[in-house]
Amino acid sequence: MKYFSRSIVVLLFLFFSLFDINGQEEKQEVDTIDNSTKRIDLLIKEKVLKERSSLEISEDDVRRKLDSTHSFGILKDNYFITGNPLNKQFNVENADVKYQISFRQRLSSSYLPFNTFIFISYTQKSFWSIYKKSSPFRDTNFNPGIGFGRYLISDDNNYMGSVFLQLEHESNGKDSLNSRSWDFASISGKYYFNEQLFFRAK
Repeated sequence: MKYFSRSIVVLLFLFFSLFDINGQEEKQEVDTIDNSTKRIDLLIKEKVLKERSSLEISEDDVRRKLDSTHSFGILKDNYFITGNPLNKQFNVENADVKYQISFRQRLSSSYLPFNTFIFISYTQKSFWSIYKKSSPFRDTNFNPGIGFGRYLISDDNNYMGSVFLQLEHESNGKDSLNSRSWDFASISGKYYFNEQLFFRAK
């Protein structure tokens, strides 16, 4: 009887020992899986953050991109038109040509104070009596200028437009009593609401 009781105790001890070992192994297995999962999550987060930071564009990146565009461009409308009044008969006195050329040239990138750049502009508007003998120019207005420009960049680093401060001279190129000229400062700008709609003022 005593031998039987001792055998039962030994068997119970072995059973609980094996149960405890299996429990520890299962717990270690669960802990290993948890650690692996956490490690994978951490690697994924690090990769996502790294890719996000590489995709983010700073204000300086936007400005450098704008500075890399063509420095020469159109300022005002450029046109060449001709015609005669509809209520009168055509003759050399009431028909002529009107044309305008206008352009702007950026002279620097936007590394000047307040992230500005310097530019020059030129506009010429002419009235040309092309149908008269020797085709003289009836009148011409010259409008050169120099100024500073600045790109408008939003808080989320999108290009929103530009603003310009300019000193301009306008004259008809004549002297004495026939001279008409003036010097003035102007502020102009363009604001984009979206890719198709913008507002321009001067």
